[in-house]
Amino acid sequence: MKLLFLKGILSQRGWNYIGTLPNELEKFILVVGPHTSWRDFFVGLCLRSDLEIFNMRFLAKSNLFIWPFSFFLKSIGAIPVRRGKSVGNVSRLVQGFDSKKPFILALAPEGTRSRVESLKSGYYNISKALALPIICLGMDYKRKIISISQPYQPLTLLESNNHIIKIFGSIDGRNPNLGLTHLIDEPDKRSISNN
Repeated sequence: MKLLFLKGILSQRGWNYIGTLPNELEKFILVVGPHTSWRDFFVGLCLRSDLEIFNMRFLAKSNLFIWPFSFFLKSIGAIPVRRGKSVGNVSRLVQGFDSKKPFILALAPEGTRSRVESLKSGYYNISKALALPIICLGMDYKRKIISISQPYQPLTLLESNNHIIKIFGSIDGRNPNLGLTHLIDEPDKRSISNN
């Protein structure tokens, strides 16, 4: 389901984009954040239409998949995941990957809207298992900016987490106190334009 009526809504409300998705990439992990509010879902639907990434899949907690919402969520690319320790979500996603089709998987590295002290490793494990690059997409509610990073292939989880924290730590989510600013070393050096 494309939801074309959402195209342009963000710009009508004063939002701007910094960066673009590379046209040549058909397969990548889209790390989206900071995820601090249920409203991120609606911003995500709008940017999905603006960027025309209708083949994008995204992870959503399995308890959202109840009638009548389950049909709608699946039609816009949602994949239900059970949350908890070692439930096999990464291996299930890797096994379901079809190397012949375009594949964009969006997820929040925090794994929750709550304040976190570290990022989850699922995005990195999927990227490594499928040899897919990672692109960071930041939603800055204070500045009304959607920032898109250059693709990168991390060597280690620590390197990737540091990269994401550097980018998302400089961004104010809908609820800034739940974001990642507290994890960056120098909060005064906030920059999203050159990552």
